Amino acid sequence: MTLGVGHIKRRVGRIVQKLAQKPIYLQRSAQRTLPGAFIIAPFRSGTTLLRLILDSHPDIAAPPETFVFSHILAPLREERMTRAMWNLGYHRDALALALGDCARSFVEGYALSKGKRFWIEKTPAYVDLLPELREAMPDARYIMLYRHPYDIVRSMSERNMVVSQPEIACQRPNHPSDLATYCAFVADQHRKMQAFQRAHLELCIELRYERLVATPEKEIAVLCGFLGVPYVPGMLDFQRAPHDTGFGDEKIHDSSGIIRRRSPTPPDREPGREARNYLGSTLRELGYEL
Repeated sequence: MTLGVGHIKRRVGRIVQKLAQKPIYLQRSAQRTLPGAFIIAPFRSGTTLLRLILDSHPDIAAPPETFVFSHILAPLREERMTRAMWNLGYHRDALALALGDCARSFVEGYALSKGKRFWIEKTPAYVDLLPELREAMPDARYIMLYRHPYDIVRSMSERNMVVSQPEIACQRPNHPSDLATYCAFVADQHRKMQAFQRAHLELCIELRYERLVATPEKEIAVLCGFLGVPYVPGMLDFQRAPHDTGFGDEKIHDSSGIIRRRSPTPPDREPGREARNYLGSTLRELGYEL
């Protein structure tokens, strides 16, 4: 196909514009100095328990799920948007930082309103946002929370999340059963977490749900050291501390505190084999028994 003269001129003009263009970097506010971290895990992994423990620390604010980073960083996942902003001089790195500052202003404002100096965000949907979070929040840290996939799948099934959770429901047509859908979703989420963790070891700490509920004092003390705050024993008595509630918080407030869980067991017979077909490699990589 022969390109018209006008089309060629527009292309050449864009190239010349980009070569001559000086990137625009928005002035970042010096007031935004609060450190923060993200709890990264699939749904039903114990993120609410962990966020309530951390929210009980006198220096840490851990609000309910906000989804704010998913929505504000969405332009980074839209090529048309990033190209349009590039034309204005806002190159991708500048755009990412500006959007990150906007998103973090909400959680930082929340922390300041509580008189705290550190924020934690735990929205499970952020597993799929890890590359964009890294671009937009270069100083953030990540708590990679893993739970035995069998227990996650069982909890998802009990809550019928193949219907209630859009991120899972949209994958149901691609799999032969609800169980297969849950297993494939969890395996994919854990693969994304492990890939990010391997690429950014200095920014991540790995935490296992099973160890958290078995030896909470030890695990939370190590986590506090990673975050740069002192361990406070009263954190574990999270039911006595005031918390704001939101999405995913309903069930945790019915419990009396940290409950030691039984060892995870796979579904029985045929469903067990189906689960192992999807989760076998994930179980091996995470060191869990098949």
